[in-house]
Amino acid sequence: MKFDKNVLNIIHIDNSNLLNNTIGGIVSYIKDATTDKNISDLSYYIVGSGNPKFENFIQVTSRSYPNIFFFLKLFITQFKLPNTGNIIYHLHEPYMLLPLYFKTRAKFVLTFHGIKSQSIRDRKHKILYILYEIVTKSLLKRFDGYISDSDAIFLHHKNKYHFAPKKNITLPVSVDLKKFRPREKDEIRELKEIPKQKKIILYIGRISYEKNIELIIDALHITNIIREKEYQLLIGGEGPKLDELKQKSVILKLAKYIKFLGILSKDEVADYMNIADVFVISSLREGGPITLKESLACNLKVVSVPVGDAPEIIPDFEGCKSTSYEPTEFAQSIIDVIEDNKHFDYSEKVKLFSQKIFQQKMNNFYRSL
Repeated sequence: MKFDKNVLNIIHIDNSNLLNNTIGGIVSYIKDATTDKNISDLSYYIVGSGNPKFENFIQVTSRSYPNIFFFLKLFITQFKLPNTGNIIYHLHEPYMLLPLYFKTRAKFVLTFHGIKSQSIRDRKHKILYILYEIVTKSLLKRFDGYISDSDAIFLHHKNKYHFAPKKNITLPVSVDLKKFRPREKDEIRELKEIPKQKKIILYIGRISYEKNIELIIDALHITNIIREKEYQLLIGGEGPKLDELKQKSVILKLAKYIKFLGILSKDEVADYMNIADVFVISSLREGGPITLKESLACNLKVVSVPVGDAPEIIPDFEGCKSTSYEPTEFAQSIIDVIEDNKHFDYSEKVKLFSQKIFQQKMNNFYRSL
């Protein structure tokens, strides 16, 4: 592939399936960062997995393999990639810099998507965690710029790994405000055969250890069994903890109150956010959860634990609540939000999450390098 010598070339590198049109993830981030075609001084390229028919796509692996396989194959693919002064490599994992380490004329940008080291510490072998820490601390000094979903996430990495940032910016993920917007609640409920008076709690995301969905089910047990409410919990998404959660719902006698929706398209996510009464976030770790912003864009109130950029965003949106990981407090927060019949219009505030502002800030950061 030929790279334009007359513009700044931005090359995103990540092992993500860019054909994925479902919930959340780095896929949405990369798509939003590379879709602004109305500029003359920047060109975007994506180095990834699979075989999407996207312009300026460079294949590393033929399909989505585990990260370690993608990482090793990148040592071969890097021979196709340039080493010139008008190149910026945008990475989403620090260790992906290793195959590109000797491209000394290029610039490197890293986005911190949450706190990856904690996930590796909790779920991987101790030796792998130690190796990850050593490699990360060594490589972080090499980057020319850093992007974070929240101030807290950037400060965590800076304090933990003791690197001196040359340039950094806090830039929350963006939302498609044309798709995620308030719509007629009763009409969508009728289409989905959900009674108008039913109170709906909504969770959408990957069903995995980090998302801590057990907390939501424990809270539902308190609201419905102990407090004798009749709330309905809708859970959208798939993941390794799905069967365990279904079993838990049966044990707690909550099966009739919980519906598992499976994988949802973005259009379906927007539908459910428009019929719910509260969106809940229970994660142990997050960067800047896109579902938080998408919910607010649909005028859906949110209850969230203090994770990612939620503590920075929630206070600005009346009717939403920050809560703790304690099930009783989490449950009471849900009750407080649902039983408060006030409706709020967030349409002006959510413009800060627009794709246009996201792209403008991202592109200006590239130019500053």
